[in-house]
Amino acid sequence: MCYYLITYLRHGCGHDRPTRRHYIDCNLIICRLSARHKLADHDCDNTCTETMLPDQHIVMESTIDHCDPCLGIYPPTDPRINLPPLPEMDAEDETQ
Repeated sequence: MCYYLITYLRHGCGHDRPTRRHYIDCNLIICRLSARHKLADHDCDNTCTETMLPDQHIVMESTIDHCDPCLGIYPPTDPRINLPPLPEMDAEDETQ
């Protein structure tokens, strides 16, 4: 089954920023979402599937630099600019 691979850049502060979204084709002839889906006459309703797998996430790059919000630089508030929010970081216990 096909899926999306989301790649990330990991900053020195621990935040990950998405960099790209790649469509990964499963290349199965029984997958309606695949470019290799069977074109010849067949019983598609009973033999084929149209289920996407969950998105897969992987950090592909890293930098020692902190992300903009950690440096006090915030994205513009213009509603035409659609930036994804940063994920919440787990609080670390500093008593150890």
